[in-house]
Amino acid sequence: MAIAHVQTQVANTTGATTVTSSFAVGAGTDRSLTAMLLWIDNTGAAAPTGSSVVFNTSENFSFRVRAQLNYATDNYLTSEGWSLDNPTNTTANVVGTISEINDTGDGLTLVVTEYTGANNGVGVNTGAATGTSTAPSCTFTTGASDSWIIGGIVQQTASGGPYTPGSGSVERADSTNNNISFWMADEPATGGSDTFNATSTGSFRWAIAAFELKAAAAAAGGQPMQMRGMMAGLHQWHPRIGR
Repeated sequence: MAIAHVQTQVANTTGATTVTSSFAVGAGTDRSLTAMLLWIDNTGAAAPTGSSVVFNTSENFSFRVRAQLNYATDNYLTSEGWSLDNPTNTTANVVGTISEINDTGDGLTLVVTEYTGANNGVGVNTGAATGTSTAPSCTFTTGASDSWIIGGIVQQTASGGPYTPGSGSVERADSTNNNISFWMADEPATGGSDTFNATSTGSFRWAIAAFELKAAAAAAGGQPMQMRGMMAGLHQWHPRIGR
């Protein structure tokens, strides 16, 4: 089954530990939600991380990948990817929580996206990078050509966007949140070496993180071997016993 994008929603806050998006998940099987947590924490007490992403109170996303740039001693710029297979068909909050409150005015963004054709478990293939330039980029090896790559960029400025997507990427979010710019996109994987990237409008600090989203397993085609054997036997000639 091929993966397909359904919807993307963005929630923003500043100077907080949680960010919340009300999200209506569609009906049907083979659905996954992905979440990108993107934030800046100036003068953080320690390296901040995402503590959890939860849908519908108790459906926990799995952490996938983190890219974190530490600069000027206690300043952190972080991009994280999370995913949830088979969410409940309901409207409920997706709540992203980070380990410490970021400073007043520091942006914290949650980008939640729904996909169909994708409920095949958490994979291990991820990419992450940090830097200072106009070209946030990460390269990693994906495991299957029917997978998709999900990822996001955060930059230490409100002037980073609008972004120009890299080859093959479809932009789902491109905006600002107080003192950060952020971008989220997806693209088909090759099942080999893949580069996920975009170009910003200026040379600024950035963190980029991406992960492989697996496709739902295809239904087995044809008849089971035992049944095929039985069917073949029906066409064999059997002599009559007696006259």
